[in-house]
Amino acid sequence: MYSNCLPDDLPQIDMMICIVDPDREPLALVADTFLSLMAYEYDVNKVSNYCVSNEGGSELTFHATYQASIFVKDWLSSCRKYNVKPRAPQLL
Repeated sequence: MYSNCLPDDLPQIDMMICIVDPDREPLALVADTFLSLMAYEYDVNKVSNYCVSNEGGSELTFHATYQASIFVKDWLSSCRKYNVKPRAPQLL
């Protein structure tokens, strides 16, 4: 849809992941979802990712998303360097 747009023409977007406690939602699924959102080829200055949790969220879920945010920097730079596609973990 936006493949022919110049970076200045792209709209600012916010992506949200709604999370609950790790007993109901596997941490790997949360981390994979976060990595998949980050893998979109979109101007990084125009996108914001948020994890939203209710009072049932846990520190373990927070830690999993934090670790995914650290990993995504190396993952995506390697994907771009070696032309790895698809970049979303659950699609590999």
